[in-house]
Amino acid sequence: MSLESCFAVMGGDLESVRGRLRADDRIRRIVGMFPHDETFANLERAWETQSMPEAFRAAHTLKGVSRDLGFTPLFEVSNALADVLRPANEGGEVDAAAVEQLLDDVRRAYQLTLDAIEIIDE
Repeated sequence: MSLESCFAVMGGDLESVRGRLRADDRIRRIVGMFPHDETFANLERAWETQSMPEAFRAAHTLKGVSRDLGFTPLFEVSNALADVLRPANEGGEVDAAAVEQLLDDVRRAYQLTLDAIEIIDE
C-alpha cells in the first residue's frame, strides 16, 4: 500500500510531512521507525507508577513526534494529555480522571497509527 493510504487510514497529514521531509522514501523510512520508539511505553510506565513528571515528558515527546510525522489524531490527543499533565511538571496536581480518559484516547490513536503504518508494507 502507499503512504497516501497509510495517512488516509489514520487521518494524518501527509502533505505537511512531504513539505518537511521532501522524499517519500525518507518518509517511509522514518515512519517505519515509529513503532520501535519507546515513548508510548514510557508514558504507560510513568502512569502505572504515578510518576507524573515522567508522564508529562512522555506525553510531550509523543505530541512532538506525532506532530512532526503528521499523525494528526495522535498529535491532537497527546497534546491534550500533555496539557492536562503540565501542572505535574511544575510540581502541581493533575486531574487523574481527565488523564485516564485522555490516556485511553491516546491508546486508541496510537493503535490506529500503528495499524495504518502496517499497511505501508502490505
